[in-house]
Amino acid sequence: LYAYPATRTIGLEFNQKDSLMSNPDVRIALSRATDRKTLNEVVNKNANTPTTSWVPTARNGLTGGDYDSILGFDAAAAKASLAKAGFADGKDFPKLTMLLVDTAVNKDLGAFLQAEYKKHLNITLELEFVDSKTRSARFNSGEYQMVTGGWQEDYPDPENWFIGLWETNGSINKTATSIKALDDLVAGAKYNQNDEARRTAYRNAEKTLLTQASGIAPLWHTQATFLVKPYIKGMVESKR
Repeated sequence: LYAYPATRTIGLEFNQKDSLMSNPDVRIALSRATDRKTLNEVVNKNANTPTTSWVPTARNGLTGGDYDSILGFDAAAAKASLAKAGFADGKDFPKLTMLLVDTAVNKDLGAFLQAEYKKHLNITLELEFVDSKTRSARFNSGEYQMVTGGWQEDYPDPENWFIGLWETNGSINKTATSIKALDDLVAGAKYNQNDEARRTAYRNAEKTLLTQASGIAPLWHTQATFLVKPYIKGMVESKR
C-alpha cells in the first residue's frame, strides 16, 4: 500500500463580504483553534494529510508545514487573535454559521469544530446542513459565512492553484478575496518564461494569501492511495 498527499486541498472557506468574516483576526483565530492532527484522527480516520498549506508540496516546491506558525493549532494564539478582533474570551461574539452538505462525515466535522471553538475560544458555532445542490448554489451566490471547500488541480502546475481562484473578481473566486499584492504576483507570473521566477512568484502568492487566511484556512490534503503487487520490483511513480 502506497499513500501520499494528493493534489487536492480542503479547508475552511470564509465569505469576506460578511462583516464578521472580513476581519482577518477572526479568521486567524478560527484557524488556530483547529487541531488538524486530531481532526484527521477523529473525523477523517487518518485518511488525509493535515496541512496549513494551500498548494501541495508537489507543486509549490516547499517541504510542508511552512504556514504552521501562522495558521496552525495554538490555543493561546487563537485566544489572542480573537481578543485582537475585539471579542476577548468570546464576549459579544456575533452569530457564526457554517454551511455544510448533509453527510455523516460532515456532521462529525461540524461537531468537532463546534467543540474546538467552544473549548478554545468560548464561542458558539451553528451548523446548517443542506443538500449538495443547495450548498453549491449558496456558495456561488455568496449566501454563507463559512463553508468547507477547496480545490483539486486540473493540471500539474502551481498556476492552476491561483488563476481565477484568488484574483480580485476571479471567475471562480467565491470568497470575495481581493489582495492587490497577490493580483500583481499572479499577473507577473502568468506569462513569465523564466520558470523558476514564475514558480517563486506563485510561492509568494501563496504566502500573501495565507498570511491572513484570506479566503481560506487549509485543513488537509486528501490522501491518495494505491496498491502494488508484491512481485513488482523497482516501481517508480509516473509524475506526468
